[in-house]
Amino acid sequence: HNLTLITGSAFEAVDVSSLMIDPNSGQARQSGVSVSVTPASASVTAGSTKQFSAAVQNSADQTVSWSVNGVPGGSASTGTISAAGLYIAPSAVASPATITVEAKSNSTPSAFGTASVNVVPAAAVTIGVSPTQARVRTGRTYQFTATVTGTTNTSVLWSVNGIASGNSTVGTIGSSGLYTAPQWVASPTTVTIRAASAAAPSVSAQAAITIVRR
Repeated sequence: HNLTLITGSAFEAVDVSSLMIDPNSGQARQSGVSVSVTPASASVTAGSTKQFSAAVQNSADQTVSWSVNGVPGGSASTGTISAAGLYIAPSAVASPATITVEAKSNSTPSAFGTASVNVVPAAAVTIGVSPTQARVRTGRTYQFTATVTGTTNTSVLWSVNGIASGNSTVGTIGSSGLYTAPQWVASPTTVTIRAASAAAPSVSAQAAITIVRR
């Protein structure tokens, strides 16, 4: 009954929105611990990486647990994130294209920070082989070079006449593009080497080799 004697002017409004964990929950942070993620937003090309870092305020424990769209460690469809905060975007644009990276304090799980990531399509991948034709004597070697653009993954898959890395009949080729001709003239005498992008295997370039006797 004595409460009816207290007027509204005796109360002071206090903004505690910073303690709100979720607008649809009555749960509130019980400590001054907070987490911030840097950068707070980023645009990441499909298949590429982005390094995030987290800072935990008001806690001696600076360790955090990372998740993507609420999944610890992320997933193939939205991208994955390592314990060190290295985000790897999915190979195709996520659906939706904007996802959320979250770092949660290990000492105070109710404290977390987030970053918004927009996954954008990769640029068109192109590849070229140099030179495009050569004459190589039996048993000799010849160096070819593949140049890949439009992706951070510049590695290629080499083949000779459609055979991965080639064989003793048509010649072999190593991962660096070094071709070794067979010990005898191949039949037919011209073979084709092909370099396919490891990031986009459907994209390739080729060169023609004429094998001649020593």
